[in-house]
Amino acid sequence: MYKKFIQMDAIQILMLSAKYPTKKLYNKCIEVATHLKGKLPYSHRHPNGRNSTAHVFQMIKSKFGVSYKYVQNKEALWEYLDWLYDNPR
Repeated sequence: MYKKFIQMDAIQILMLSAKYPTKKLYNKCIEVATHLKGKLPYSHRHPNGRNSTAHVFQMIKSKFGVSYKYVQNKEALWEYLDWLYDNPR
């Protein structure tokens, strides 16, 4: 997991961290999850309804392979969250 950070130099990491801090990304994830609440398709595995917050974080992990905190390309993550906002599945 940490090997992915070696490819970027420290200045690039600091610049991306300043533009997309972890708290801002987390709040965006929660905003998307709130929007998706009640809009996710029915699943027989979740008879009481699907957890939209868990769904957002799971989709990020399945797309990028790491938690939202460790995604290298924060801009791609931000665009993916915008896409997920418009396309519940």
